[in-house]
Amino acid sequence: MTAFENVYFDTHPNWGEHSLLDYGRQLGYTEVGVCGVDNRHSLVLFELTPSDVAIVRGSNAKSGERIFRYVSGSTVAANIMPLCAIDSGLGYLYSLSQRSSDGLSEQVRFDRRPTKLAFIRYLTSSN
Repeated sequence: MTAFENVYFDTHPNWGEHSLLDYGRQLGYTEVGVCGVDNRHSLVLFELTPSDVAIVRGSNAKSGERIFRYVSGSTVAANIMPLCAIDSGLGYLYSLSQRSSDGLSEQVRFDRRPTKLAFIRYLTSSN
């Protein structure tokens, strides 16, 4: 399997996603990047809080995957900030499983069928 090459690093979050950044910041989160499955729909990624870290302990995320909170236009409209796992090396995004989203699983579980990302941009201060 070839390494994912569309990983970029920025010094400022100039991604054109101001309302999404503001939403996460108002909830006390710090942005760390943005990613997308195409060039029109992006997810703004936020660092986990200490309470989030406790929640994801014991999840099925694998070595090399990093867990984030994210927002998009539709998650802001729904007033939610879901979790996702990203493997930057392969360019894969793993969404929460339906059972985890519905609160039917005691531990956080990610769907192991990945979505291929078109790009990932990280803030250099988040690495």
